[in-house]
Amino acid sequence: MLVELLACSKNGTRLKVAHRPVRAGLYPTIGLHSKGEIVQVNFGQKPFVFDLEGMLAEEKAAQRAAVDRIPVSSGVTHKLVRQYLLHYGYKETLCAFDEAAGLAREAQQQPAAAAEGAAMSAPSADPADAASALVLRSRLRKCLLAGDVDGALALLAAQCPVVLADSGRFGEVHFQLACQKYIELVRCGRVEEAVLFAQSTLSQLRGPSAASVESSLRDVVALAAYQNPEASPLAHLLGRGQRDAVADAVNAAVLTVASEAGGLPASPGAAAPEAEGSWAGLQLRPALLTRLAEQQQPMGAAAVATPPRPVSRVEALLQQLVAVQGALHEANGGQGWMFNLQEYMLGPTT
Repeated sequence: MLVELLACSKNGTRLKVAHRPVRAGLYPTIGLHSKGEIVQVNFGQKPFVFDLEGMLAEEKAAQRAAVDRIPVSSGVTHKLVRQYLLHYGYKETLCAFDEAAGLAREAQQQPAAAAEGAAMSAPSADPADAASALVLRSRLRKCLLAGDVDGALALLAAQCPVVLADSGRFGEVHFQLACQKYIELVRCGRVEEAVLFAQSTLSQLRGPSAASVESSLRDVVALAAYQNPEASPLAHLLGRGQRDAVADAVNAAVLTVASEAGGLPASPGAAAPEAEGSWAGLQLRPALLTRLAEQQQPMGAAAVATPPRPVSRVEALLQQLVAVQGALHEANGGQGWMFNLQEYMLGPTT
């Protein structure tokens, strides 16, 4: 818990603090004064007389109370939520959020000004660039969450072709889109079509590739081997989380292009080309071979600079929180409670 103190208890009652601060490198020792003395030691193999869980709960409550006492202006939370919705392309939710807050007219007139918040050092898309691509990103997310990978590919080809053309930077996105297409075919029971798609598109990944790519590809292709994929060990590939992950990756790629180009033109009604023919443009193999070659470069060799993935300000804050807690735990010699973001936000899982 990082309180860095040493205290004793007697018959379940906590006594005064014996020493503080306590650093790393301590080991339990017992000193006996008289001949024939017997000591029993309990390192958790049986219940403690002292209410250890209650003490931990008190310490956590004290930490949360200290956080709650930090003054925060009333507009910070609103700006964080709005920037999160804008970053991930939740257009309808963003409009409803602005309307509920009485900012709908202001957001329409000045979308960038309404999205600005406190400056963050972590990479994030400029509010104006994010707003310019909001319609496209919202449509892409809808397509992918509905399982329409071809529709998402057609939108990218029509309104953000850089994502499809640049396999060096967005090869992982190409890989995720191709895998998701295969997954959606299996989900619909179109197994023969899925096999043909794997032979024509996913076959580019045969041969040497990164271990993570091989593992992911193996799981995806194996999905068709199960008569009931929803009840198989790979059922998680058919869940909402898988679609969300692909949608987030595509969203981040569009934000990257928008930030470099100073925004994307608002053309939601542009005609989209045939999606089926667009799969041939995804150069999966060269992109992955290039990445693998970079990973196998000798130490000291110059690496190709890859731009960081844009993140929302909420993500940046949570990443900083986890990093700081990890650094504190490491500075304490690995002793004490290990911070778990999911448990801290949602409570312990049973």
